[in-house]
Formats: sequence, structure tokens, C-alpha cells
Amino acid sequence: MADLLFGDDVSNSSKIGIAERDSLRQFRDDLYNEYGIYFPENKFYKLKAKVGKRLRSLNLDTIEEYDKYLQENPSEVSDLLDVISTNTTRFYREERHWEFLETKLIRKWQNQSKVACWSAACSSGEEPYTLATLLEEARREGKFEYNILATDLSENVLQSAVRGVYSTNALRPLRAAHPELVDQCFQSMGRGQKRVGKQLRDRVVFRKFNLSSDNYPYCNTFDLVLIRNVLIYFDDKVVKHVIDNLAASLKKGGYLFTGHSETLNKIDHRLKKVRPSIFQK
Repeated sequence: MADLLFGDDVSNSSKIGIAERDSLRQFRDDLYNEYGIYFPENKFYKLKAKVGKRLRSLNLDTIEEYDKYLQENPSEVSDLLDVISTNTTRFYREERHWEFLETKLIRKWQNQSKVACWSAACSSGEEPYTLATLLEEARREGKFEYNILATDLSENVLQSAVRGVYSTNALRPLRAAHPELVDQCFQSMGRGQKRVGKQLRDRVVFRKFNLSSDNYPYCNTFDLVLIRNVLIYFDDKVVKHVIDNLAASLKKGGYLFTGHSETLNKIDHRLKKVRPSIFQK
């Protein structure tokens, strides 16, 4: 996911009327309470513009009408989340993480029989499938078995991830790093598209999950958790909630990756910083 709260909308926000601002504030608060996504008051113009796309698409005039529509049509939540957040991702994104995985973690895991990982904001699947591609090579060498849990809040991107079909252009960053793995793990479908091979798809389980939820079902489960480029959507309170729960889901000695542009400096947590954006329990 990419940066949501970018730039300063103070001047545009001042053009929003009092009644509309009150409606936006209530809508913003509901978003925060349900999903942890936060828009400060100086970003109201951005919130108005993003939600306005859905109003226009549905022929609705007001936030109140849209709120009622949401209550009557729960499937609309995925479309709303898609417009207020940007599901920007790519294969082999932030390559320093993958280099650390290959040079440090896979070697560390060689004495294990099984490795469990969680891609906690998987978007359309490029992150967990990159991870699976790199771990598959180790599995074929008889080092360990692995499985990957991949979760996201948006049902739309999860459906795309389950299909596992990507353009050859989308695969270029992974091919540049590991051309032989792309040829081994992806099947050509013609017309410039490839599908993730069954051996990888069988290793990745996709589920819908709300990171702001109080009910994290995992404890001491994972060797690696990736929570990259999603913390920017949350205020410090929600960041702490998410990190505390993800830390609890890690095995002792397990690792957590955040986005390169994200920091945990403002919160207390139980993780040791190994490198920028890489932490260990």
C-alpha cells in the first residue's frame, strides 16, 4: 500500500461547509473505529474527494446517503477501502528485505523442518508470492517446508491475489533478481500474462483480516511477519495495537519487516531493531 496522508490540505479543507464537515467528521470517526484508518481534520478535503468517487459512481448526493447505502450493502466496503487507500505493490519491492531474507533468514532456518510466515497487508498478492518464490527454492533443496498466510482488508484485492495472474511487465523486478525462479514458478498464459504455479499457490492461504481488530488468532506462530507500507494509514495508538499483536504472533527470535519509510520510534514495543525496518522478537 502507498502513502495515504500525503501533502497538506488545509487550504482546501477550509472550503468545506460546517454541515458537510460534521458529516465528514462522523464518517471519518466511523472509519477509524472500524478499520483504524485515520484522516486528520486538515485532510478532510482529501477524504471528501476520495469518498466522492463512490458517491458519483452510485448516483448519491450526500455522505448520509452513502452511509445508509454502506449499511444496506456490506460488499460496498471493499470498494470504499479501495478508493481511500492505494493498493500499490509490486514484486520484489524493497529489495533489501528480500536480500536479508536470502542471505540471513533462509540460512538461519536451515535447521528447521517448517517455516511459517504472514504477509499481513498482502494487497493483490505480489508480496506473498515473492516470498513464496524465494522460499520455494529452499524447499526444493530439502532445507525446510513452508507456508504463508496472506491477509488484507479488501476483498477486491484478495480476489485478484487468489487468481494469481500478472503481466510479464509486473514480474520484471523479480525476474531481474532471479530469472530462473520466475521461469520455474510461473506459468505462461499468453498475451503477456503469467500465472503463479500451483506449487506456490498451494503454499499461500489468503484470508480477509482487519488489523485494527482486537481478535488476533495467532500467538507464537510465525517465523516472519511482513507489515510493510500500511502503518502509514494509522495513528500512533493503532500502530502500537497492531505491532503489539503482531509481535505476540511471532515465535521467539522471529522477525518483523516494516516499510522502509515507516518507523516505530514513537511507540513502545517488544522488538529489537536489527536494521532499519527489520526487527526481531
